[in-house]
Amino acid sequence: MTGITDSEGNFSINYNSKSKKITFSFKVTQKDHSLIILSELKKFFNCGNINIDHAKFNAYKYTVGKTYDLINVIVPHFDKYPLVGSKHLDFLDFKKALILYSGQDPDKLKKILSIKSKMNKSRSYEERWNYLNGLTLDLKPEWVQAFIDGEGTFQCRIADVTNEGNSYVSVNLTLEIAQSSHDVEVLNYIKNFLGVGYLKPKFNIKSLDESKKHRSVSRLVINQYKIVIGFIDKYPMLTRKHLDYMDWKKIIELKLNNDHKTTEGKQNMINLKLGMNRGRLLNSNLLDRDDKLKVAMSSANRKGYHTKAHKDNKNEFSLKFLFIAALCLLSIGGLMVYAYDYNLLIYCLNQSFFYFIVLLFNYFLYRRF
Repeated sequence: MTGITDSEGNFSINYNSKSKKITFSFKVTQKDHSLIILSELKKFFNCGNINIDHAKFNAYKYTVGKTYDLINVIVPHFDKYPLVGSKHLDFLDFKKALILYSGQDPDKLKKILSIKSKMNKSRSYEERWNYLNGLTLDLKPEWVQAFIDGEGTFQCRIADVTNEGNSYVSVNLTLEIAQSSHDVEVLNYIKNFLGVGYLKPKFNIKSLDESKKHRSVSRLVINQYKIVIGFIDKYPMLTRKHLDYMDWKKIIELKLNNDHKTTEGKQNMINLKLGMNRGRLLNSNLLDRDDKLKVAMSSANRKGYHTKAHKDNKNEFSLKFLFIAALCLLSIGGLMVYAYDYNLLIYCLNQSFFYFIVLLFNYFLYRRF
């Protein structure tokens, strides 16, 4: 529970300036294909709700918002099983604000808003980096499994290589775990825990200046597949990422059987690779044609994507609006007949006919897609 929160969780304080009301929430987000994790969280904590996360593409969120549950269930859990990354700083501030909120301090609103202003995205890079570089972490295998479930990807690179006149097919399989560079120390501890891998990009992780000069995201790359398989088979993942892992293992088996040296075997490996990670989404029925093109052509912000169901709802609303508009104009036309205003009647009939044509056009256009 702590591992998935370290990767996908959030502690937030919300303030409504009009009502002067403060609310608190603990949230974990997952794609709908990994909804089982949110169900397990709800079952484990025995509180909270699971809802659609409208702020993200095709996602759900597990949220605990009742102050009683936060104080008596959520906070005690993370006190007993602390977060590993710098998100722990946000939890500590969240806890401090909850205690203030439950107390009688006359200045609690001002103090809580002050705490809120320094949390999450408002917390400085330096503070997060300094916090982790002053700690000694003791990782548990369950935490590592859950963190890989949230931040890991199984990669496969297949390429035709020519070296010193010799041509062959190169198959490179890795597990990569990403994390913001201010938390690169977490990746280093995972590397030491598993005993394999290297950090990318390479820089002195003990130097704050070097850390800030490099990419905003660092990765732990592990290419020793035996270590990865031994660990994940013992601690299976719960998200759809487990399907990527199973395909990743199949490619390894094909490579060990030298299938990559044959045209058919190489193509089988390529087909498996194309069905992994983002390819699994492309091959699903969750996206329409336009959004599949967006996923295929770019890794840009996915918040603009819409599922078929979402677009169907928008289309249905548009059709209903046009139908109602045409009906209203016809009704007005009927009243004008009663009032003997034939000029206005002709106008209403013309407008009604126009909306009717637009209605038909939209109907056949949406039906086509």
